[in-house]
Amino acid sequence: MWNDTKNSDPERTQIMLAYTRKDAVELNKIARGYKKQASDLGEDVVLETASGKKSFSVGDRIYFLRNNRDLGVMNGTLGNIAAIEGTRLSVLVDREVFKGNK
Repeated sequence: MWNDTKNSDPERTQIMLAYTRKDAVELNKIARGYKKQASDLGEDVVLETASGKKSFSVGDRIYFLRNNRDLGVMNGTLGNIAAIEGTRLSVLVDREVFKGNK
């Protein structure tokens, strides 16, 4: 199970994938429940997103779905929410994403 692997090797990058959006919502709910129980998340802040209102917390793990040069992220970038100020999230990304040959 995801949580067992996360606990046994917390430095290793992990991601859960779902076949449908409904499945993704359910997996996120379960994962956030484990993280809240372990006190790994801060208070929930509900923000409006392109796909509706969603809860975010300091400590949440996020996955960027699009390239955004203004933010300096690419599709597939992973990170953790480090701070929430109003509607602005500060995210500590895992590492630089491969950008091809130089």
